[in-house]
Amino acid sequence: MSITRISSLLLFFFAIALQVQITLLASENYIGLRVNLADLILPFTGVFILGTLIFKTSCWPRWNKPFGYWAPALLSLIIGLGLIHGYLVQGEWSQWALINKGVGCGVLMAYLLAGAWFGTNRPDLIKPFFILPFMAFVVLVIAIEGLFRGLYHLEILQSLSVFGYSLGRDMAGLMANRNAFAFLYLCTLTLSSLQLIRQSALPKNEKTLYAALWFLLPLFLLLNLSRAALLVIIPLSLYLLVTHRPIFLRLCLPLVIVGLFLAPFANFKKVEKVLGNLGKVSNIEAQIENSDGLAYEESVYLGDQVRLQIMKDSWALIKAHPITGAGIGTALKVQHDEERQYISVIDNTPLWILTETGPFGLLGFASVYVCMLMALFKSAKKDEKEAAFRFGLIGVLLAFGVYSLLHEILYIRFLWFFLGLGLASPIAHLQR
Repeated sequence: MSITRISSLLLFFFAIALQVQITLLASENYIGLRVNLADLILPFTGVFILGTLIFKTSCWPRWNKPFGYWAPALLSLIIGLGLIHGYLVQGEWSQWALINKGVGCGVLMAYLLAGAWFGTNRPDLIKPFFILPFMAFVVLVIAIEGLFRGLYHLEILQSLSVFGYSLGRDMAGLMANRNAFAFLYLCTLTLSSLQLIRQSALPKNEKTLYAALWFLLPLFLLLNLSRAALLVIIPLSLYLLVTHRPIFLRLCLPLVIVGLFLAPFANFKKVEKVLGNLGKVSNIEAQIENSDGLAYEESVYLGDQVRLQIMKDSWALIKAHPITGAGIGTALKVQHDEERQYISVIDNTPLWILTETGPFGLLGFASVYVCMLMALFKSAKKDEKEAAFRFGLIGVLLAFGVYSLLHEILYIRFLWFFLGLGLASPIAHLQR
């Protein structure tokens, strides 16, 4: 089998598998390991790439400046030092921190490098075998899950269990978490929108696919109910309205209006409760309590209480360790020691980095983030053919910046694979 065919199959597999998450090894003493289906094929992909490099049939990933190999090395160093400092502060190694944050960081860098290899060596395969299948699968998942939820709401189906798989309280696709799925959808919508406004002559099937994401927007919002999603969708809509008014008014907005006809598939009682409580946070301190038996709005805002409490804990840890940070895993240990209901992450990525790796760790992550934006912008200006994809990734990074203020989404795999694809400099460009 040729390198081209293997590369095409791997890209197609990643397009689907990066959207499937499962939790493994959960127990009383361990929260569990959230893994991606694509993690299973990642080692084989690494062997394949290494083989092509050894036999000199491909090149090492090349980067658009100012991004470079220094960036993943710096991020890995920050996480590594944070783990060591966590051991010194806690007096023991945190299994959760070592596996989820330590090994997890290595996995993210592997996705970044794998994406960069494809972006360097086979840029011609990215759109047909990865981007389009990726978006098509998002549309398919929303449509199918929306149909099942609608049939359940109309009492045609007796439960939300499909072939033994429970759909859960809110639309989460196959990501096992509604907020992770919301970010997945937002990234896809952003990428597709940039394709619509920057590609004047799109094939009909491709344009239909991009349009479907806008058509499904009302159904997605009503079934997913992620409040943070609005912080990305509203600026995106305003940007399109101001800079590309004809496309927004003639295509995007009409599709959203027509998509409202899918609203009967939503449970409006649940939507009404969420809207009625939007921004409301109870003053009651979070306690150890099983939220599964609570009414919907009570369980949602109990989660808000827990998030606020861990943020308070974070500021206390920052005051106690203002220079070095508290060490990775310390915030989780504080929750255990206080015997409160806990969540495994601080739902604010910059705050988590500052709390557990200190100001220098936050500065390191921020510098990589800025360099990513600069590299994507420069490469988009240099290559008009790939400008839509790279400007789309700039939108994705900006969406990440907003979304990460309310959720910890740094460890979402597909983001790093996409970034690798976009930050890489194709061989053809290097030869010019």
